[in-house]
Amino acid sequence: MSRIGPGSDLGRFKVLGLVGRGGMGEVHVAEDRASGARVALKVLALGAGITKDSSQRFERERELLARVEHPGVVRALGALETDDALGVAFFPMELVLGKSLADLLAEHGRFAVVEAVRVLAAVAAALEATHARGIVHRDVKPSNILIARSGEVRLTDFGLARALDSSRFTATGSALGTPTYMSPEQCSAKEAGPESDLYSLGVVAHELLAGSAPFKAENPIALLKLHVEAEPPALRALRPEVPERLAALVARLLAKSPERRLPEPRAELEALHDELAGDAARFAKKVSASIDRDTVAVAALAAPERAERASRANLLGVAVIVLAGALVALAVRPGAPAAPTALTGAPAAPQAAPRATLLLEDGSLLAGEVRAIASDALTIQDERGVARVISLSSVKRIEYR
Repeated sequence: MSRIGPGSDLGRFKVLGLVGRGGMGEVHVAEDRASGARVALKVLALGAGITKDSSQRFERERELLARVEHPGVVRALGALETDDALGVAFFPMELVLGKSLADLLAEHGRFAVVEAVRVLAAVAAALEATHARGIVHRDVKPSNILIARSGEVRLTDFGLARALDSSRFTATGSALGTPTYMSPEQCSAKEAGPESDLYSLGVVAHELLAGSAPFKAENPIALLKLHVEAEPPALRALRPEVPERLAALVARLLAKSPERRLPEPRAELEALHDELAGDAARFAKKVSASIDRDTVAVAALAAPERAERASRANLLGVAVIVLAGALVALAVRPGAPAAPTALTGAPAAPQAAPRATLLLEDGSLLAGEVRAIASDALTIQDERGVARVISLSSVKRIEYR
């Protein structure tokens, strides 16, 4: 899909920049030309490399998202469309401002107990609404859970989801999901019902509270075997301050038999959150600060007249939430100062040449003054006064100082 770039038109949308790429295509930030609204545009190339199964799942994802109306589920905002000239299918999704739970775990490690329960209760509520509409997510994991800058918790990426009233897209005997978070029935290539999502929620709960998933192995096959046969480690042995009631709830979610799992954990988790002693404010402040620091303050996304500048910058450093290619998370800071903040893709207003440090794909660092930003490259003058043109595709991160 290299033909799609800043300024490209897809239906009623103008593409502002690529922010994510995964197994199910690409995600672009785009603007609805009619309303001016910014959306996450999910795009799938309809080429020889795309199987019929992948194409069906892409279309099915949008259909399933349209069924669920819940504040904890990222919404689809329009119909599936195709562009024959570019050879792609696409649909708009809600643009979420925030960061993935996976990123926050990588940065902070295990969560404060009360904050972990808050997140789990919100995910459980989203799953309850999803299951009530006859949909099984089948890929519940931290990278598919977004924490918005407002603190809201959102479940996203229904690329592997399936309606209970539909036939399977995958052949019998094939396992589908992410091995670390797959239920025993998924690992055994059996039918995955709502209880399967609850097992995955239990794995996420264990990771949030203990700092690591319950099972680890050298290869995916060994990991699947552990989910089917091994008992998870006792949570309180790893973290004694976890309340017994919470440890018991997680253990029930991780039961090998679907029938033994707690059927609707939301109410229990919400009650636990209300009862837990302790103040989560300090931890929440730390998490909020990391979201503010690591997401991008692209002023152009808040003001239409700056969209062209954002396109030229190609939205460098945008915090992307990808699960099989899905959601974007951008932070647009209301009332952002004119000077660029950390990981800003472009200066927020005309000013003297900003100083920046580039982290390149080969792991090297390049520091200097950014002299120009084009659609596919930027020019930086290093400390010796030498101007270098750097391809944007070779830049992993840019941090303004």
